[in-house]
Amino acid sequence: MNLKYILAIESSCDDCAVAILDTRGKILSDQIYSQIELYSQFGGIVPEIASRLHLEKIAFLIKKTINDSNIKLSEINLVAVTDQPGLIGSLLIGVQFAKGFSQGLQIPLIKINHIEGHLFAGYGELDFPTTAFIGLIASGGHSSIYYCNSNDEIELLGQTRDDAAGEALDKIGRLLGFNYPAGIEIDRCAQFGNPYRFHFPIAFKSEDSLEFSFSGLKTAAKDMIEQNRTRFNNQDIADFCASLQFIISKTLLTKAKLACEKYNTKTLVIGGGVAANSRLRLDVKQLTEMGFSVYIPPKLQCTDNASMIGRAAIRRLDKSKI
Repeated sequence: MNLKYILAIESSCDDCAVAILDTRGKILSDQIYSQIELYSQFGGIVPEIASRLHLEKIAFLIKKTINDSNIKLSEINLVAVTDQPGLIGSLLIGVQFAKGFSQGLQIPLIKINHIEGHLFAGYGELDFPTTAFIGLIASGGHSSIYYCNSNDEIELLGQTRDDAAGEALDKIGRLLGFNYPAGIEIDRCAQFGNPYRFHFPIAFKSEDSLEFSFSGLKTAAKDMIEQNRTRFNNQDIADFCASLQFIISKTLLTKAKLACEKYNTKTLVIGGGVAANSRLRLDVKQLTEMGFSVYIPPKLQCTDNASMIGRAAIRRLDKSKI
């Protein structure tokens, strides 16, 4: 397929995102309309509101993205869009706009799994692995480990049995009185805390398993907050947040390291919103010091965005997986 530019759309949850990329994965324009400020009053995403806002904003966002990329509409010859998993109403808006765009310009459409987008957010970058690797995806909705083999086949190795890592952070943050998304506030507060002061449980700690569970951590944190609510000062809360981040990062990276050992690779790719967490990014450096090659995207590309969907589509074309 003779390609020049790709239009990518991501609308799986609350953020409406559109990007234009060239066939090497270079991002010409990457726009996101965030709904975060609105949901702070509700303490979380309201699916019906999310889908309505996607409908209101997506046409404007597509037009702005194309204008900012300084290309002609006729130069776009492929559309890539997230089709699963996510909020049904939100996904529907993105997919229907992508179909209309594809049919109107008579160009191909590629549907991309949201997780695949996170796994290949760095595809085309010089430091992105070209060999088999373990992928760790950690976000508000997902905590899972994958193996991408030398034939570029993706296999799910393990995932959370209950809450995702980002979900646990948000729920515990709400108990502390933080606004949504609480994970960001926890990260900010943790910068001033002692990560070794409070002790939290790790699920499946001694088991040869690649699955996660954060419900026990959430319960332990809830009990700790309720028992100390009247006695917690600002430093106590900072220590609590730092300790919480420490244990979540340790849990995620310990399982990722175990997966690498099981599949005889020292190459790890990390993606998802939690990959922007400062504690996890700090702990990743310890893995590199142990000889692991770790790719982790820039913080802005860890959260949901359209450029990752475009890059996943480029990978499919390069590997003839369409």
